[in-house]
Amino acid sequence: MRRLMIGLTLVCMAALIPLWVRADDRQIAQEIIQQLQQHKDAGELKGFGIDLQVEKGIVLIEGRVSTAEQRKLALDTVRRVTGV
Repeated sequence: MRRLMIGLTLVCMAALIPLWVRADDRQIAQEIIQQLQQHKDAGELKGFGIDLQVEKGIVLIEGRVSTAEQRKLALDTVRRVTGV
């Protein structure tokens, strides 16, 4: 009986871990989007289009920005988010 309970516990934990990872990835993506929006509202990012993908804390951004400074700002913004 004890082995069965331990086995069921491990199976449940294994099933829930991907949900925790996805929740963290969503939180990371939301934080990045909020930060980029703040830069846009402040006039620091103009004429840009960025696609964002987060998987297990690894962020992939693709798109275009108007200047090299905006590129650096977008990359620095992503790097500063906790969990990346």
